[in-house]
Amino acid sequence: MIRITRDWINRVGHPQNGAWNAAQLLVLGIIWPPKKGWIEEILGRLISVKQKAQIEAERLRSFEREVEKKIDHQRRQEEVYYTWPDGKGSWTGSAVKPDWWDLSRRIAK
Repeated sequence: MIRITRDWINRVGHPQNGAWNAAQLLVLGIIWPPKKGWIEEILGRLISVKQKAQIEAERLRSFEREVEKKIDHQRRQEEVYYTWPDGKGSWTGSAVKPDWWDLSRRIAK
């Protein structure tokens, strides 16, 4: 059995704000959204090694989802080619790279 400490709570929380996700809280029997004072309520509580591992695994899964979102966002940003005026004072973007894209960039240099 492992005793819950404030240090451990902070380590398995989100690195920017210490937040826990719903899956982590559910392992401890806390329903989302947690009520004010939930940390004080669980401090000193004994949990099993399996529960500790589940909570830490949920944090890792959460990190993986965040990284996937950032990579997907970056990928979408890289795949937009602004190619022609849209007639409204702006440019139209296309996810399809025009045949002349690389050639026009070389000429512009």
